[in-house]
Amino acid sequence: MSYYKIRIVKKILFVLPFIFQFALAKAQLQPGQKLGKNVKIINQSKYTLSSSGSIEKAYTVVYSGHTYDVTLNPDKNIKAVFTNDKTFTTADSIKIGMPYSQIEYLLLNKQPHVYPGWAQFYDSKSGWKIAFDFNSPVSDTSRVQFMFK
Repeated sequence: MSYYKIRIVKKILFVLPFIFQFALAKAQLQPGQKLGKNVKIINQSKYTLSSSGSIEKAYTVVYSGHTYDVTLNPDKNIKAVFTNDKTFTTADSIKIGMPYSQIEYLLLNKQPHVYPGWAQFYDSKSGWKIAFDFNSPVSDTSRVQFMFK
């Protein structure tokens, strides 16, 4: 292979992960987004614990094949997004059920944010908050319970 072809292949291989990450992020619900026609509401009579001691009206929706719970602001834009869908993957490859030991290097903080009675969570590089069970300290074998933005 010629020198120029090798350079082109290297550039493509360098750029490809960024394109994939961007495409994956676009296929996820985001705070501030309006619920469009491509979002299917499957439960409108739900309330969710959105933080320690805060209960809000929520909607269970399906978007791009994944199930989310969303809360809305008065303008009907998404205020917060929650998921515990086992098929959902963040842009940095975190999934529900993964042990802490497999994702520790993807987390921005080494100590969890603790909301008593609700969750212990870490900020991930992809912008998702990665939540673990609030009943016991996070250890290498603790598993991701849910994620939110």
